[in-house]
Amino acid sequence: MTFYDTKTGSYIYRNYVYIFYILAFLLPFFIYLRTMHPASTGWDTTWMHIQVPLLYVGHPTGFPFAFLTGKLFSFLPISTMAFRLNLYSVFWGALTIFVLFVFIKNILKKEYYIAFIASLFFGLFRVFWYQTNRFEVYTLNTFFTAIIMLAGFYWANTKSNKFLYLYYFLIGLSITNHPISLFLAPAFLLFPVYTDFRQVFKIKKFFIIIGLIILPNLLYLYIPIRSLQGFGRVKDFPGFIYYITGEQWSDHFGFKSPEIFNKIFFEYMEMLKGDFTIPVAVIFTAGLVYLLLKKRKYFYLIVSLIVLNFIPILMYTSEAINFYFTTMAIFLCVPFACGLFWIKEGAVIFFNKYIKKWLLKKFRFFKDF
Repeated sequence: MTFYDTKTGSYIYRNYVYIFYILAFLLPFFIYLRTMHPASTGWDTTWMHIQVPLLYVGHPTGFPFAFLTGKLFSFLPISTMAFRLNLYSVFWGALTIFVLFVFIKNILKKEYYIAFIASLFFGLFRVFWYQTNRFEVYTLNTFFTAIIMLAGFYWANTKSNKFLYLYYFLIGLSITNHPISLFLAPAFLLFPVYTDFRQVFKIKKFFIIIGLIILPNLLYLYIPIRSLQGFGRVKDFPGFIYYITGEQWSDHFGFKSPEIFNKIFFEYMEMLKGDFTIPVAVIFTAGLVYLLLKKRKYFYLIVSLIVLNFIPILMYTSEAINFYFTTMAIFLCVPFACGLFWIKEGAVIFFNKYIKKWLLKKFRFFKDF
């Protein structure tokens, strides 16, 4: 980063801003590592500790990207297998905070301090932090959410095809991790359309985009291939479709009674209690207003993602489950950062307009500032 020195007429190079990039990953990484479980914790995590090293087919919907990349962590020459695989969630959790920091820094035009504070603050939300302490697919899911938003920002500001194609490829890749990505996909798919539909609706480009969304989903072929090799239960095409669509869980999904709906909703709100306090809520609301007035396309994106995130978690179970709520921390973080920025800008204007004049009258040495 460079600054122009008006006194000497030269550019001053200040590399201190790169400290933010380093800390945005390393600080949450070591915090999550410090609180990570060193062994298996039961339930799905224990099954994955057994299945991933063998490249076995996991429970529906298979999670092919998580299993294939998790296998890479099993090769780490450190500690036990459980420790290596739990480190997987630590890594993607820290990388999520890093990408979120970069995204916020960009939409707020290099507000490094605010981006760092906001991303780390929400990275320590219990609902997010809890997913970093054992092997699961949810921090990978938040990473996909953050990196898709970042790629969308780069495309919206450059209109470069490489970012547009990367954006849609990442959407397709995210679907290979967890079904909740499928519910969030409509908001992401439409973002470039209402940003600049003329750049999207060109015949050649349209078919390239469709291909880039479909291509990463070929990773699902991992399931029948490993099954035929004796590491899974999918033996035919109907069984394959049944498996990857999670059809066996379909009985759980649907509209609940108003009483159950309200119960689940307020249970999720209770999860945020203690983290999402009244001051945080006020800053978040201010940030939503800022997005609506100043950066409307991101307002539409964030609000639609929040609404779409609620659909599967309110319709799937009869009680609130914290890991289905993990991605919400990402969607709440962006307006919160914008709220901090707006408050800071307001404070600067107020100081320059009123306080500074008063100080200049009272204390002459302030004229040097």
